[in-house]
Amino acid sequence: MGKARGSTGNKSADIARKKLTLVKNNPFERRFGRDKHRVLNRRSGAGMGTGAAAATGANARVLGQPGVQKGRALLKRQDTLLREFRTKDKDNLLLDRRIGREGQDQEAGQVARFALEKKFQAKRASVFQLGDEEDASDVLTHFGRNLEEIERYDNPASDDEDQDDRQAKALEASFVSESHFGGFMTKSDVEFAEGKANTRQQWIESMISESKRKKAEKQKSQAENQDLTQDLDQKWKSIWGQVKTDGHIHTKQTKDAAEAAVKPEQPDPYDVLVRELTFETQGKVATERTKTQEEIIREEKEKLEKLEVARRQRMEGELETPALANQAEVDDEESASGEEESEGEEEQEDEEEEGEQEDDHSDLEDSDEDMEPTEKSSKSVKKKVWQSPSIDEKVKIMEEARREIPYTFKVPQTFEELAGHFSQRSPQDHSTIIQRIIKCNHPQFGDNNKLELQTLFACLLQYVNDCAIDFDPDINEDNESEELVQTIQAIVPHLYDLAHFSPQPAAKAISGVLQEKYEEYAKHPKNSLAFETLIFLKITCLLFPTSDYRHPVSTPAFQWITKYLSHGRFTTRSAIASGLFVSSIFVEGIRLSKRFSPELLNFLVGLVYLSFPKDKTQVTPFVPPFKCVGNEAEVLAPKLNAKCAPGPLSMKDTKTSDDMDETFVSSTLSAALRLIGDLIDLWWDLPSAHEVFRFVPNFLSKLCPSRLHETIGNQRDEILQKLERLAQKRRKVIQPERKRPQVLRQLEPEIDDNFDPFVKKRVGSREKLELSKLLHKTKREKKGAKKEIRADAAFIASQKAKDRRELDLERTKKTKAILSSLGNQEGDVRKLQRKKSRMK
Repeated sequence: MGKARGSTGNKSADIARKKLTLVKNNPFERRFGRDKHRVLNRRSGAGMGTGAAAATGANARVLGQPGVQKGRALLKRQDTLLREFRTKDKDNLLLDRRIGREGQDQEAGQVARFALEKKFQAKRASVFQLGDEEDASDVLTHFGRNLEEIERYDNPASDDEDQDDRQAKALEASFVSESHFGGFMTKSDVEFAEGKANTRQQWIESMISESKRKKAEKQKSQAENQDLTQDLDQKWKSIWGQVKTDGHIHTKQTKDAAEAAVKPEQPDPYDVLVRELTFETQGKVATERTKTQEEIIREEKEKLEKLEVARRQRMEGELETPALANQAEVDDEESASGEEESEGEEEQEDEEEEGEQEDDHSDLEDSDEDMEPTEKSSKSVKKKVWQSPSIDEKVKIMEEARREIPYTFKVPQTFEELAGHFSQRSPQDHSTIIQRIIKCNHPQFGDNNKLELQTLFACLLQYVNDCAIDFDPDINEDNESEELVQTIQAIVPHLYDLAHFSPQPAAKAISGVLQEKYEEYAKHPKNSLAFETLIFLKITCLLFPTSDYRHPVSTPAFQWITKYLSHGRFTTRSAIASGLFVSSIFVEGIRLSKRFSPELLNFLVGLVYLSFPKDKTQVTPFVPPFKCVGNEAEVLAPKLNAKCAPGPLSMKDTKTSDDMDETFVSSTLSAALRLIGDLIDLWWDLPSAHEVFRFVPNFLSKLCPSRLHETIGNQRDEILQKLERLAQKRRKVIQPERKRPQVLRQLEPEIDDNFDPFVKKRVGSREKLELSKLLHKTKREKKGAKKEIRADAAFIASQKAKDRRELDLERTKKTKAILSSLGNQEGDVRKLQRKKSRMK
């Protein structure tokens, strides 16, 4: 019986082959898909994994068998990606990449290396070239033209030579062609024989004589030019002595010349226009650059140092030079010149503008005024003759120098040192001293100046506090009180500059002062604010922003003001004046933020409430701190008089103990009405503005017109008109936002008359369809690329894990081997020990 076809005779091998065939053709590992449409030249993925076509070629695409395809992708990654991963940090191959080392002689190698180096340099230089690559090569040019394009190298004549000289120098073309380079040989002997020309010898002789004649003429013309030049030089030297210092040449004019000068020729309009444009361009060019702030500060410091050196020399009597003798006059005029400098500059600018308008065409006119020296130049030449001062004058100058304010100061470290500088000085001198201290110790110069100026800021605050405490109009004279107020006014601007240098330390210092003053006020909250407290509240509003929603210095100050306006006892002259002072500060502070404050409005309307008499049979309700009944309810009413005109309130009113007079009452009511008008303007846009000012007309209408001055009456009428317009103002009713109802979607089918289910609908232009197609392809490519990247990353991760496992397994094996070896050694040692014990 023969063997079956395909049988090897070995039953086990046949069974294994059949099992392998069954595994390869496992229907559960096959995937089939159907194509909707068969497209020409496109490989279909539906059922193309059967038969021999699926297994032809190692790289053939296998369709319908995902396992086989995945295995091939894994093998491909092992051949490519894994190999790169293994050798990415390894380089065990040495290559000789030197040029000219293999099969070339030494000279050829040098040439090759030189060519490569030139190529590398040209590549680096081409990065900075703006032209094309063709223009990047080195090209020699002359006046923008390539030397290769220029075939003639003529030597053109200079511009100084005349046209006649050029013609004289250049030989005629006919003369050159007939006389030079054998040109005379063109004449044949036949022509000489026929008598048409002289003999050859005569021709050569005539040519030589002609050349000598031209050479002699050239030498003669050069000699004549030299004689003319020398003659011109002699004439110029003769008139050089007549040139004056003003740059003009003064000569005697004849009568005809004088008449011609009186009637100048009319200039050409074109020349006038050209010169105007030239002058306009020159006027726009800046002569000097603007100095920076640092340079200005440095120059001011150097100037003060020079003035201080001169003052010390005058104090010691060193008056050897006119500069030092006249330095006292310069120092006295320094402050005045600074004030008059701005006015002088404005006047000078006006004069220059007028002069420019008059002198637009002055350079085109030939007048005799330019020929005469001006009076200004003669005056400027005069100089004051210096004479050595006498002994009395010298002593006087020394005393004046000692009384002068020093020009340089060190920053005072203590309050006593600062008070020593200010002692027996006027308020203007105080400002000058502080200004010079800041200039000489500006933070720009370093040397810990910033910290020292912070100390100066604290000392100035203490000095202001002492001046405010000393201010007492009941004890001091009027001049002393005014001098203290002027001192405070002179110091406050410099406090602003110092706070600008160090904002945080300045805020901390002001906060500390306000905290101290508030603790003193809290002991007696019904009393009026102290004068020094009012000063520091004003300084706070000047140094720090008041429009912030929350500020660490300004906000507590305003809270203190509102507490004072709502809890104070306003029955005396000083209390009412203090309330109006802090109210004006409050209005100025909320001018930008327009913040609403009911305490402020209640206080101002309360002053109006105190200005009219009350009916004893009726009680007019009002908000505290004002009383509804009693003498305190009409403090201002008895002194209100129509004949007394209102005036500005003084700082003395905040600290005086005098009773209220008619002028003070009129001024108080006028100030209150003015501040109420300002509040109406500030809070005009508030939604509740009408309700806020609703009760104001009731109190204004109770003011008796016969007892009001004309100015106060006009203010009252103006406020009433504003409130009427405010009441008529149309206000927007506040309503919740209405949401528009959502429209239900209309589910109506879109009917297409020409509908074809086998044709995809494409709407749009050709460009739009191409773009959508390109976007779709890009999306598919990106999707495939991401898939491949994820597969590569997973392969690398699995390979790393596999390597780690192999290393761990190898380490475990080695550890076990070592432990086994150690165990064997331990057993051997114990065996030897037992033998030794037995032998004993």
